[in-house]
Amino acid sequence: MSKIERRNKARQLQQTKNKEVERETRVFRGRDAAPRIVAVVPLCADVSSAVTVKALMKSLEIEGECPETGVFTMW
Repeated sequence: MSKIERRNKARQLQQTKNKEVERETRVFRGRDAAPRIVAVVPLCADVSSAVTVKALMKSLEIEGECPETGVFTMW
């Protein structure tokens, strides 16, 4: 195989992989997208799930209030 053929084959494999990844994540995009649901469950008594959610929100630069107990929904 020549150098050009190897490059072409590598480019085609890359495009195929990108299309496959896009097809797999398509359900999470658009107006009628499926929600991404995340459950935060403390595994021991000295951990607060609310503090963990607040830290996650801060790391993503999302502002909002998180209740200490119950269900928290973010759009």
